[in-house]
Amino acid sequence: DHLQVWLCTDDWLIRKKGYYLLPYEHRKAVLESLRFVDEVVIQIDDGTQHCAQSIKTYRPDVLAKGGPYYLGIMPQEEKDALKIAGCDAVFGIGGNIKTASSTDFFQQALAMIGKQAP
Repeated sequence: DHLQVWLCTDDWLIRKKGYYLLPYEHRKAVLESLRFVDEVVIQIDDGTQHCAQSIKTYRPDVLAKGGPYYLGIMPQEEKDALKIAGCDAVFGIGGNIKTASSTDFFQQALAMIGKQAP
């Protein structure tokens, strides 16, 4: 088995959230330090907020999605890419409820200094 983790770029996070907490290289180093992670690669950034191009390019056997993500809310582009790649998808990795998020951490930090999140 080979566990490949796709990591979003700083630019992608800025487009999605307006910020990032840790730069790409720092997030990559944390993931690479986990003994069960074999490889960390960049999630292909095609200007969208889905990973269809990464699925088509990396062609994983299984796409594992964490948190409250499920097939019913998966973008059609990702569903189509899964078919093209012959890839299965599993959901709820790490649990179905997101107990901690960078958005929560960011909002808590801003509240501590009296500002509002973007």
